[in-house]
Amino acid sequence: MRSRLSISAAALVGTLAAGLVTPVAQAGITIDPNAVPGRTQVTLRYSNGTVVSTANSHESRPALSLVKLYLGYWVLQHGAPADKARVENMIRFSEDGTATDLDRRYPQAIPEVIGQFGLHETHYPGFWGNTTTSTEDLARFTSAIVGDPLATPIINGMRTASPVAADGYKQDFGTMRTPMREMAEMTIA
Repeated sequence: MRSRLSISAAALVGTLAAGLVTPVAQAGITIDPNAVPGRTQVTLRYSNGTVVSTANSHESRPALSLVKLYLGYWVLQHGAPADKARVENMIRFSEDGTATDLDRRYPQAIPEVIGQFGLHETHYPGFWGNTTTSTEDLARFTSAIVGDPLATPIINGMRTASPVAADGYKQDFGTMRTPMREMAEMTIA
């Protein structure tokens, strides 16, 4: 499970850069997709439309906590006011309990976001924690919502992510020593 977490962490960093990368591109940070280990997926979607990704970026893999972005967006669109208020902390602290509760209340949420954003490599088998996605889908989604005022709680939750998740696990696993971590920090600062 931990190796899958590292894969998804790298995916998250790549997708965080997605809609927010104009300053990064100008800073001259480069990533050679061919130099990335085979188990790692990276997709960068620049604001000018350029997409840089690894060859395996279309593989659907365990989404783990990244699927909370999809769930949270739907709740912000359609959920009850009290549930909307829970989204930012669900993202900030990676709250599995909140995700489970919201997924039970709104089982249509993730499938509808998959359809709304054309996330063809994302599969929801009936429980948020078993969803799979690709970095291509994550990049497509995050680049679409980054300027959407509705998504402000999601962006704020990522921008102010707690160093340790609600379950006690460090949230910078898999990214602590990567140049992409620096890039993500530049783009969401």
